[in-house]
Amino acid sequence: MSIQNDRWIRDQAIRNQMIEDFGEEQAAAGAISRDLPLHGFDLRITGKLKMLTQAKSPLINPTGFDEAPFVAVQAGSAIGPRNSFAWAHSVHYFRIPRDVLTICVGKSTHARYGIATEPNAIEPEQERFETKKISQTTALPDRVYANEKLCQVLFFRSDEPSQVRCDGRKGKHLKYQRDCASEA
Repeated sequence: MSIQNDRWIRDQAIRNQMIEDFGEEQAAAGAISRDLPLHGFDLRITGKLKMLTQAKSPLINPTGFDEAPFVAVQAGSAIGPRNSFAWAHSVHYFRIPRDVLTICVGKSTHARYGIATEPNAIEPEQERFETKKISQTTALPDRVYANEKLCQVLFFRSDEPSQVRCDGRKGKHLKYQRDCASEA
């Protein structure tokens, strides 16, 4: 298994539609980095967020999930309360080949200011927008911008595809394959 470079990512994104809304140019003046660094792809988020608010619930229970503590926000930017988090989804739609695994990692520019994203994978054969949890880990509020290059997607290509196909598996991971644009 090896990490793929910018040339391979560009080719797969354009020729095989691996990444919808693929763009190499800088999104705007003052953008943090290019969409296509040397090894990886900068994932941008939309302006649709779901922000946690303590006003509607004093407890979060992952085994009995309740969306009541979350407020949908759609804006060019939003201010996240201190010590809180929000969900955002990517501008890009991914179609991951059967022999590829991606890992999404946070960008250090955001981490230096206490804005963290959880590392996670887009598994082989998954087709979806990526949902990211944005955590504000400091005592100060943060501002998150639409079209922000929030994390980097690294592409690892296997020497051979997995024995079991993604659509042949059952489990919780399948619920995350839906388009989260309808959630925000």
